[in-house]
Amino acid sequence: MTGRFNHRFRIIVYAITGLGLCPAVVSADIDTWYELIDSTGPGAGVVNVQQGQAGAPLIIETDGEPGEYDLTIRFVADIDSSESLVSYAVDLVAPNEETISALSLSPSGSFDVEGFATLGTGPGTIVENASEFNILGTPVEGVVGLFEVVLQLSEPPAGDIEIFSGIGALEWATSSGSPVNVIFADADPLEGTAGEIVSSTPSIIIRQGEAPQGDDCDGDNTPDADQIAADPSLDCNGNDTLDSCEIADGTAPDCNQNSVPDECDLSSGTSPDCDGNSVPDECDIADGTAADCNSNSVPDACDITGGTSQDCNSNSIPDECDIAAGTSMDADGDGVPDECPDTPGGNPIENPVRTLLAIALDVPSDGWPMMSSIPLALFGVLGIPMSVSLFFVELLNLPVRVILFELLAALFGAGSA
Repeated sequence: MTGRFNHRFRIIVYAITGLGLCPAVVSADIDTWYELIDSTGPGAGVVNVQQGQAGAPLIIETDGEPGEYDLTIRFVADIDSSESLVSYAVDLVAPNEETISALSLSPSGSFDVEGFATLGTGPGTIVENASEFNILGTPVEGVVGLFEVVLQLSEPPAGDIEIFSGIGALEWATSSGSPVNVIFADADPLEGTAGEIVSSTPSIIIRQGEAPQGDDCDGDNTPDADQIAADPSLDCNGNDTLDSCEIADGTAPDCNQNSVPDECDLSSGTSPDCDGNSVPDECDIADGTAADCNSNSVPDACDITGGTSQDCNSNSIPDECDIAAGTSMDADGDGVPDECPDTPGGNPIENPVRTLLAIALDVPSDGWPMMSSIPLALFGVLGIPMSVSLFFVELLNLPVRVILFELLAALFGAGSA
């Protein structure tokens, strides 16, 4: 949203010599323009903004609804490194309009010292001496916003409001012994007497306009259909509504907050949905809907169904997580819970010693179901009541018996293979 100009002006360049400053006058071309960066107003407010180009003004079109319109406008300069700027001064004049005034002005802060700008109401000068300078002549280069000014219309414009940038009898740049002061103006040089606007080219034009046709859900004064036609990626689901608006109003969820509707993340493969619930897996994990105990960014249920993780005890938790959490023991360190029989890598009985120990300690293993061998032995051989025998077994829970099994097997030279 810019109105851009080729401004030609003189720059007073200072060299530091002893205790004084010695001015030298040179000329340079610097492109400057005005941008509308914010606005408020009744009805649709600003309904259209025409971007400018070199030699053309910034054109703002407002609604016709009665009320006040506030326009925040930025003054920008594109300064080549060979034309370094050390100070500037700008006036804004609305010679024929009494409904416009300057409410506030904020310099860029790119300079050491701010000038004392005077703000007023038209007709006439509405901003006088918007200026800044660097005391030691430190150059400012590149594309720089020099200041922002808030202009207010007390009512919608009845015709074109023309605002000129730069007036008076001064030449493009002058100095009265203080640091360099560059006077910006419009596309034409300033050569008139005090109070005259020599340039016939206004920098800013404000007029009434018509609101754009069609939906404009994001309020940028451009119909949604036109934005989508220019960039189809703005409507990834092809429903003729800007994705940004659907996300903002909650019509399209965006659980991972990447500014793309979840449905488009899924359809494009950007996000997986292994459980088919139409929610990206990373969101299921983030909100706790799906567990991810092994932190591999895949829901545990999908790890198990996909074969990435085993679940030999069928508790819907990957075996490696059972072992890591201590829920299941893995005495032989083969990555398989000890309570799982008939599992590759488990605890097969490979010799008589291990067989007897497994029976004695009631440890399940390949081909051996769970049995109450200990209470039977205590009851039958030692004559201890069965109730006491069962109580003794309860004291030795399965993990403890498994550990004891492996220790005794190793002691008798029958450790696991």
